[in-house]
Amino acid sequence: MPGKRGWGWQWARLLLCLLLSLSGPWVPSSLGKPKGHPQMNSIRIDGDITLGGLFPVHGRGSEGKACGELKKEKGIHRLEAMLFALDRINNDPDLLPNITLGARILDTCSRDTHALEQSLTFVQALIEKDGTEVRCGSGGPPIITKPERVVGVIGASGSSVSIMVANILRLFKGVCALPSRSRYHGNPSLGSSTRSSGASWRPRTPGRSSSLPMRMISDRERIGQDSAYEQEGKVQFVIDAVYAMGHALHAMHRDLCPGRVGLCPRMDPVDGTQLLKYIRSVNFSGIAGNPVTFNENGDAPGRYDIYQYQLHNGSAEYKVIGSWTDHLHLRIERMQWPGSGQQLPRSICSLPCQPGERKKTVKGMPCCWHCEPCTGYQYQVDRYTCKTCPYDMRPTENRTGCQPIPIIKLEWDSPWAVLPLFLAVVGIAATLFVVVTFVRYNDTPIVKASGRELSYVLLAGIFLCYATTFLMIAEPDLGTCSLRRIFLGLGMSISYAALLTKTNRIYRIFEQGKRSVSAPRFISPASQLAITFSLISLQLLGICVWFVVDPSHSVVDFQDQRTLDPRFARGVLKCDISDLSLICLLGYSMLLMVTCTVYAIKTRGVPETFNEAKPIGFTMYTTCIVWLAFIPIFFGTSQSADKLYIQTTTLTVSVSLSASVSLGMLYMPKVYIILFHPEQNVPKRKRSLKAVVTAATMSNKFTQKGSLRPNGEAKSELCENLEAPVLGERPEVDIVGGSRRDIGERRLQRGAPLSPTKRSGETGDLPSQHWPPNRPTSPTPTMQSS
Repeated sequence: MPGKRGWGWQWARLLLCLLLSLSGPWVPSSLGKPKGHPQMNSIRIDGDITLGGLFPVHGRGSEGKACGELKKEKGIHRLEAMLFALDRINNDPDLLPNITLGARILDTCSRDTHALEQSLTFVQALIEKDGTEVRCGSGGPPIITKPERVVGVIGASGSSVSIMVANILRLFKGVCALPSRSRYHGNPSLGSSTRSSGASWRPRTPGRSSSLPMRMISDRERIGQDSAYEQEGKVQFVIDAVYAMGHALHAMHRDLCPGRVGLCPRMDPVDGTQLLKYIRSVNFSGIAGNPVTFNENGDAPGRYDIYQYQLHNGSAEYKVIGSWTDHLHLRIERMQWPGSGQQLPRSICSLPCQPGERKKTVKGMPCCWHCEPCTGYQYQVDRYTCKTCPYDMRPTENRTGCQPIPIIKLEWDSPWAVLPLFLAVVGIAATLFVVVTFVRYNDTPIVKASGRELSYVLLAGIFLCYATTFLMIAEPDLGTCSLRRIFLGLGMSISYAALLTKTNRIYRIFEQGKRSVSAPRFISPASQLAITFSLISLQLLGICVWFVVDPSHSVVDFQDQRTLDPRFARGVLKCDISDLSLICLLGYSMLLMVTCTVYAIKTRGVPETFNEAKPIGFTMYTTCIVWLAFIPIFFGTSQSADKLYIQTTTLTVSVSLSASVSLGMLYMPKVYIILFHPEQNVPKRKRSLKAVVTAATMSNKFTQKGSLRPNGEAKSELCENLEAPVLGERPEVDIVGGSRRDIGERRLQRGAPLSPTKRSGETGDLPSQHWPPNRPTSPTPTMQSS
C-alpha cells in the first residue's frame, strides 16, 4: 500500500470532516452530477469486478415516505469508508494488479423492507432474460442492456436488514460481508454454509464510538492534532470488509488465472461459491493492525477490548482493563471503583443466592433474578430447582441435600412414662401382697367367704393389667407387639369375667328365691370357674383370629409428627395397631364391664352386709367413670404432635386405675381385717342355703303388723331375733357350710325345722349377716305349718 498509515488516517479525517459540513441532499460527487440535481439513492462506479454496498445514508421516512433525513455521520462515514477502501485497493500494485474494483452502493434508509427492495438490484444480472418473443421495429432481436454483475455485498449495518439481504443473496450464491457487531451478528447461522452461501465477518473494535456535538470548521482547526474528533464505530469494519473481498479475489485470480493479466474466462463471471471459500481462507492485518481471519462457519474470532470509564487528575477517560479472545483476560489491578478502592462492589441487580435458595430469573432480564428459598421439605437440586425430599427424609440445615428423619419411641425415662410406671410398680406390689396374704390365710372365714377360686382369678387379671404398662412402654418389635395384642385386653377380660360371674350368681340366687326355695343351678365353684374361663376364651379366640388376618409387626410412622417445620419432624416407632383395632381389642372387655355394671345395679337391693354385691357395684361405677374419661382423651388427641405419648400414657393409666379400683374396693378391706383385726375373722353363726333363701323371700311377704291382719289375730313374723354384732364382727353365714349335725342341733335349739345342707366350702362368697336386715324386737317364733 502506498504511503504511510499516519498520512492515510489524516487524509481520511480531513475527508470526513469536510463531509460533516455538508448539509444538503446526497449528491455523490463521483457521478459528476451538476449542482441542484435531484436527490440520488445510489452510487455506481464502473470496474472489472463490482462490489455492492448497503448503507443507511438516510434515516427512516415518515408519512409514507421510504427515506427521511440524511444521516451525516453514520451513513456518509460508512459510504465514504467503502469508497476509500476501493481507491486504496485500485491504487495498490500488489493487490489485484491490472484489475479494477467497481461499486454499486445503495441506500437502505434504515428500513429492512426498503433494503430488501434495493438488494434486488444486485441479483438482476443473475436472472436470465428471455427475449425470443420480443422483436424490434426493424424485425431484429431486442438489445437488452445487461446490468453489472455484483460479486459481493458490503453491509448492511442493522441486524434485521442484514438477515433479509443475506436470505435473498443466498438464493443466487452471492457473498455478503457484514461490517457490524450487533448482538444478532454474533449468531453463527448468519455465516453458516448450511444456512447461506454468504460470508459473515465481525472484526473487533479497538476503540470506542460515540456521537459528539458538531461545530463549524474554523481556519485555525488542526485536524491532525489536538482535535476531539472520534472515529465512527463501523468505519474500520467497512474498510476491513472491502479488503477481505480484495484479498479473496486476489487469491482466486492467482489460482484460476495464473500468469494472466486481468480477468480470465474462469473468473468472468466470478462464482460466488468459490469466492466464499477464498474469503474464509484470508488472513491479513486490518486497518487497525488487528488480524482478520474467518473460521469454518465464516465468522471472525471474537476479540474484544474491555474498557472502564475512569477519572484521572480531574478528567474522565476510558481505560483498557482487559480483553476477550476465546476467554476472558481481566486486569483487576487496573480497575477503579467508587472510593478509589480495589474491592469489587456487589451487583445492584441481583445478589448471589444463598445455599437452599433457587434462582428465579426476571422475564426479559436474563442476568437478574430473585432468590426464592426452598420451603417445607424441599432441598436445592441445582441453581434453579427445588425438589421434595423422600417421605422418610428431611432437608439438611442448609437445604442442599436430604437426611434421614430421626426415629423416636417412648423411653423409660420419659416424663410421659413416669406416672404409668409408678402406678404399675405400686399396683403389682400391692397385688402380690394381697395374693400372699390370701394364700397364707387361705382357710380363714373371710378368705373362704370371698370365694377363693374366683378371687385368685380376679387377682391374676389385676396383675396382668398392671404388667401391660411395661409392654406398652417397651421398644416395639415383633415380640413386644404380639404380647401387647394378647395381654392388653386379656387382663381386663379376666377381671371383668370374674366379677360378672360373681354378680350374676348373686342375682340368680335372689331371683330364684322369689320363685322357689330350691337352689339355682351352676353356683358351685367349679361351675363358676367354667363360666369365667368360657368368657375369657372368647377374648383369646378374637386375638387368634386377629393374628391370622393381620400378623403383628412394628412400623415407623412418619406422619404422626410430620410438622410444618422439618427440623422438628420425627418418625414414630410403634406397633401396627390402628385406632379401630384398639377399639375391637378393648371392646369385648368394655362389654363385660357394662354387663357386670348392669348386674351390680340389679343386685343393689340385697342386705347391706350380705356378700360382695355392693362393693362390686361401687367398683363398676368407678370403673365406668374412668373409661368414660379415657375415651375423649385418647381419641381427641389423634391429631396432636405428641399423640404417641398422650395416648400411651392415657391408656396405661386408665388400665392401672381400673385395676386399682378393683383391688382397693374388693380386697384391701379384707386384708385389713385379716392382718389388723383377726378377732373379726372368726365364724359366728351359719345358716343353710334353704333358710337364707326362704328368709329372703318370705320376709318381704309376711312381715306385717298384727293390727293389720285380716282376721285380727296376732300372728308371728318370719324373723330371727339375732344378736347384733359388735363393730367389726362379721358373723359368717355359710349358706351351705357347716356339718349337718351342728346345723341341725342349732336349728333344733331354735325350734326351726331342719333343712338339707351341703358340704362346707362349696360356695363361699356370701358371708352371713343379720337376715332380714330390719330385725323385729318381738320374740322369735317358730314357723307353723298351716
